[in-house]
Amino acid sequence: MHELPSYERAVDQARAVCGAWFGPQSLAVEHLPAGFSGTLPLLVRANSSAWVLKSFPPATSPERAAWVHRLVRHVREAGVDAVPALLATPDGSTVVRAYDSIWELASFVPGASTAAPTTAQAQAAARALAHIHRAAATLPGEPPRQSPSPALTERVTRAATLVGDPWPGRTAEHASGHDGEFRDAIAARFAVARDLFAAHDGLRVLRGWSGMRPPVMRLQPVVRDVWCDHVLFASRDPAHVAGVIDFHAAGIDTPAADVARLFGSWLPPSDRRSLPLDACWAGALAAYEEVMPLTDQERGLVAALHAMGVVFGLDNWFRWTLDERREFPDQSRALGRIDRLLGELPVAIDFLGERRGGRV
Repeated sequence: MHELPSYERAVDQARAVCGAWFGPQSLAVEHLPAGFSGTLPLLVRANSSAWVLKSFPPATSPERAAWVHRLVRHVREAGVDAVPALLATPDGSTVVRAYDSIWELASFVPGASTAAPTTAQAQAAARALAHIHRAAATLPGEPPRQSPSPALTERVTRAATLVGDPWPGRTAEHASGHDGEFRDAIAARFAVARDLFAAHDGLRVLRGWSGMRPPVMRLQPVVRDVWCDHVLFASRDPAHVAGVIDFHAAGIDTPAADVARLFGSWLPPSDRRSLPLDACWAGALAAYEEVMPLTDQERGLVAALHAMGVVFGLDNWFRWTLDERREFPDQSRALGRIDRLLGELPVAIDFLGERRGGRV
């Protein structure tokens, strides 16, 4: 994982980087919670305005950052004010290159995220995402195209990889090298996942998906990393979406991938947790389609992408922690994410088994 700088060094860097926007004026800088991506966002106050300073992931090219910002500006200019504004430097650029990174300043959005939205919040978030998609579909130079979904193609490839190296064939030796309670906690969860995978005939299920040929469908610019932490609700009106933040992972894919990512990040009511994702959040899906209708093919893909995301999300966590031995500053949060996926694993495998052969 990209190593986070110390808080003091991060603040010093922030002041230096912000000089490109604000010059030598005095700035108030404070830290914001870091996500799993390894970047440390900072809140910058200048005069009466508040901005979030954040760097793009390491190795991001200037061309890639420029494309993301072109998308963000286009969506805002189309009237979607839930997307934060980008601040330009005096020379008109919205990015600054410094300390081997590419930086941006986006308007600070006061609000709170939730992993367990009310019906009204889920529908409001779905509408906000639909408005983003509708605007993004008109991005100049990126007309909607017909091609296999990169998200689905990647999951089919992952299915084949996991078939070749399934969890039941791995041993506790994968947990060696970690110290203390975190090591033991990860190893215990891996054992649970391995047993659930075997009990629900996961290997047979994944074999069916590993041989599918992803169908051609509509592709367009999408957010890709849109999940519960990145949708902020207004404090005075909890059913109003104040902001949808962080477009750094944006790319070209089916809008269904974003719907699956957002809906799948929410904790559904207990009486709906055994349902496929599209049925679990039927009201939110209907709200999305009031703005951005989906085809039958796209609608059917939502639950399948989420179910595969549960399996491969767990596989990612076990690979990161047990094989690659990455460190996570907030270990309890990492374990909570793994526990959430473990709880969804049986339903995900059973759903994929019912759709075996890749019928979407």
